[in-house]
Amino acid sequence: MFPRPRLRPCAFPGRKRLLVLFLLLQALLPAGSPAQDGLQPGPGVLLVAGTQIGDPRFMESVILLLSAGPGGSMGLIINKPTATKVSSGFGGIGSISRGGNPLFYGGPVGEHELLMLRRADRAPSDWAAVVDRVFVTNSRMAMMDALMTARTDEAVRVYAGYAGWGAGQLEREIRRGDWYLLPADAALIFRRDMTKLWPELFRKSREIVL
Repeated sequence: MFPRPRLRPCAFPGRKRLLVLFLLLQALLPAGSPAQDGLQPGPGVLLVAGTQIGDPRFMESVILLLSAGPGGSMGLIINKPTATKVSSGFGGIGSISRGGNPLFYGGPVGEHELLMLRRADRAPSDWAAVVDRVFVTNSRMAMMDALMTARTDEAVRVYAGYAGWGAGQLEREIRRGDWYLLPADAALIFRRDMTKLWPELFRKSREIVL
């Protein structure tokens, strides 16, 4: 069992919320990209839960790190779709494109906050890059625009809440063996069937360790 994440959710509306998220990501991002240099915590790295994790919020979870650094870490659980529809997070607007898609459980911090991952060939305006061709925002305006205008060769996913760790907390959990690290890519993040993602990545992680 590990302690409840200590990062606080953003509580700012509109563009100010987006700015706060972007500044948080940039502030926690160390010089260089850890994902490029090896399996160290950093943007674009996946955390694959070990079998010893008993917390039901994180059991068999795969987390995409959005940021990691001396001040703490932040990520999204990407493999836990819920029965709730995306449209319910936008006032029940059923006419928006992809409004019938499932809302994903992103983590226990700020469970009423929404974040979106978007796949695009080029960086959309007002989004923060996470990994190649994958971007994140928590701006409702940007999310609505993506839901209504994203081309068919792009993907969007909406998450309720996120996972957060205080300074040094994630590093301690990794040393304890709670998490295995793998590089992320757009295909993994946006794969259709998420039910087999954890067992597949867990086996792959164990093979790399062995």
